[in-house]
Amino acid sequence: MSKDLLNPTRQIFSVLGTICIKPSLSVGDNFIKKEDVENSFHKVVVVAINNIIQNNTDLKRIDPLDIDNYLKNYPKYHDIWNKYNGIEVLSDAISVGKPSMYAHDISIIKKYALLRSLINQGIDIKDLFDYESPDISVQTDGANTIESMDMKDIVDHYTAKLINVRNSINDANDSMVKFDIKDDIDTLLDRLAENPVMGYPFKNGYYNTLFKGAREGKFMLRSGDSGTGKTRQAISDICNIACDEMYVPGHGFQSTGPKQPTLFVSTELNKDELQVIVLACVSGVSSGDIELGNYDNQTLKRLQKAIGIIKESEMKFVYIDDFSIMDVETVIKEHVIRYNTNYVSFDYIQNVAKLSRSVQDAYGLGLREDQILLNLGKRLKDLAEELNIFIESSTQVNGKSKEDDPNISRTSNVIRGGRALVDKIDYGLVTFKPTEKDLKKLKPIIDGGHGTPNFSHWVYKNRAGLSEVVIWTQMDLGNMREIPLYVTDYNYNLLEDVTETKIIAEENKEEVVI
Repeated sequence: MSKDLLNPTRQIFSVLGTICIKPSLSVGDNFIKKEDVENSFHKVVVVAINNIIQNNTDLKRIDPLDIDNYLKNYPKYHDIWNKYNGIEVLSDAISVGKPSMYAHDISIIKKYALLRSLINQGIDIKDLFDYESPDISVQTDGANTIESMDMKDIVDHYTAKLINVRNSINDANDSMVKFDIKDDIDTLLDRLAENPVMGYPFKNGYYNTLFKGAREGKFMLRSGDSGTGKTRQAISDICNIACDEMYVPGHGFQSTGPKQPTLFVSTELNKDELQVIVLACVSGVSSGDIELGNYDNQTLKRLQKAIGIIKESEMKFVYIDDFSIMDVETVIKEHVIRYNTNYVSFDYIQNVAKLSRSVQDAYGLGLREDQILLNLGKRLKDLAEELNIFIESSTQVNGKSKEDDPNISRTSNVIRGGRALVDKIDYGLVTFKPTEKDLKKLKPIIDGGHGTPNFSHWVYKNRAGLSEVVIWTQMDLGNMREIPLYVTDYNYNLLEDVTETKIIAEENKEEVVI
């Protein structure tokens, strides 16, 4: 047998006839491409049909003569059309075309196109469909298996195999390192002085002080209620790392250091929404003004400059609204391998249908939501360590965030997904707008000239050092400009010895400047 079994001619015949009957069917995910078919005649017909539709968007029907007349402009392809008796073949296809079967038939065509693509990449697909077997029953079972699976199921099947191979290699390599704690300790201080343990700088200098920058191998979880700018803060972090310039009020565009490859995985915002926020972050122009076109010519020049910076940046974005842990892992690993990405923001940890279904399938039915989210959070932390990258993510907060006592409402107790998730993170903070009670307790500090905050970051976990402290700040969510004001403990006592740290990122290393 040959690959002929991977070319579903009956469905292709039906789909081509059906599109001629009802061209409007070939849209979106149901759009047929020349890559979906193998035969040269089929490719010619698909390209011709698509071009005819594109040039006549209100077309109600396509006749074989329409295709014949179109292809006469391209002698090479017209010869292929004539060789296969195109007018007669397509007339037969139209006579049996059924619009009610289109979605079913196109899905089969695309599944077999995927299988051929996998084979071309050197992947053996015979565990699902042994297309080379001479046994008719084996061929039938394989075809039934493929028809019963979704496209994503097929991709997940082979992705899982590759991940298992990678994990087996990791398991085979002894990752245990034995040493005496006194080994090289005499040179420890000199080594740290020469190469400080610092990651790429955050814009917020107090983050740098507390977390020592965005350090590779670390996982940061930022939580907050709706309207506290979790996504915008994450995008601001990504822009700061991926762009080499950003607008600073009163100073124009200023260098942020060498740009680094980053990835932002969006689970809610689409391309246009993300582009507006990124442009606001880089230009310093409010996203609301950008959306409404509310700016003068001088500001337009600033926006155009920012667009140029974004085009030259190292930012990659992926939008995925329904995902499994494997989907997230595949996206992150792809960008680490292809683009050498070291900084990833996943927005955000939430329970979606595919995640729940895949975790339940793996671990059994009856898992609670917090257990499902824990599995995702744990994998993000594992990926940060395994790939030696910095990952940040976010969650919503639960009802305990309304409690009066900050030791309840501003700690890991409020994390959506449970406190078990907190065990997997390196840095944890919750962002809130100050309440009247907060401002009343801060009054001595505010009256002392330290400024009135409109946001606060409550750091409840920090494996890099100090925790249970609050960064009080002035933040504009319109353009993500932030002025950190001061730090207190959870009892609102000013911590004057906690100051901002400035990290200057250089091309090959990060230098600490305090």
